[in-house]
Amino acid sequence: MRIIGWIAAATLVVGTAACGGSDEETVAVPAAPTKVERPAEAGENHAPVIRSVRLEPADPIDGDRVHAIVAVSDQDGDPVELGFEWHISGRPIPSGEASIALEGVTKRDLIEVAVKASDGELQSPTARAEAKVRNRRPTVVGIAIRPQPEVLPGETLVATAQANDPDGDRIEYSYRWQVNGRLQMETGDRFETDSLKKGDAIQAIVVANDGSKDSDELASVVVRVGNAHPEITSVPDGDWTDEGFSYQVRARDPDNDGPLRYSIKTGPKGMRVDSVLGKVVWQPTFDQAGVHPIEIAVTDAAGATSVQIFEITVKAEESAAPPPASRR
Repeated sequence: MRIIGWIAAATLVVGTAACGGSDEETVAVPAAPTKVERPAEAGENHAPVIRSVRLEPADPIDGDRVHAIVAVSDQDGDPVELGFEWHISGRPIPSGEASIALEGVTKRDLIEVAVKASDGELQSPTARAEAKVRNRRPTVVGIAIRPQPEVLPGETLVATAQANDPDGDRIEYSYRWQVNGRLQMETGDRFETDSLKKGDAIQAIVVANDGSKDSDELASVVVRVGNAHPEITSVPDGDWTDEGFSYQVRARDPDNDGPLRYSIKTGPKGMRVDSVLGKVVWQPTFDQAGVHPIEIAVTDAAGATSVQIFEITVKAEESAAPPPASRR
């Protein structure tokens, strides 16, 4: 009796793992089918054995080629032919090869392969392997921060991030903030600058999450705290004497970066202000009866200016008690 075995050409070298004997071998794919004759005195034929099957990569994504890696042995040393059946989430894939290309799969799709080995006469039991299409991480593509390039102390910074997710998952963002390279306690897309000073450098750091995986961090451009405007803290109640109206303007500079200078932007003829001390004086004439809008400006050493606006009413008739100034 003669037993003839065949091995068909495949697209993949099928590896085996040594298992304590010379009957297991690496089944290399020949260039053409090979015919093997078994002598009659060789005895009973045994079916080949599939020791293991695995898929590589084990966590594929769309666009990958998935390979079935098979460890197979034949007790009789016969050439072995492997047959492959593939399914993607239960859908059969007409391949028959040792690998398939993934096209149009989505995360959690199940890739399955069923493998049989034949020596031309007998077949092994079916061996199976599977892998799931893995979730892909989102990518943060940009982060905008406003205002920029400067923010004034007391203003609120707002960060807005944009990310892409290759699986189309819903994305949530987490924000952290750092000032002068040090992480702050504040989180969220808004950051208050009340406690900062001129020259401080602020950055927002964002991470995108698709529900299971985080993106890499992305930091915004640096926004610096700019020069704060001085503040006029006094109230123009007005002080009328025989010499006319006077008002002592008081102001403060949050940055304390130099002497303040005072000026009158709008006012009646004859009104003056001491540019260093901030003392306003005015002696109205009889023809200046009426309402007079006043704008007093204070400027710091860096050029930031604030203006206080109020009105003074002058009556034509003489009065023992001239009316006080009133704020607009």
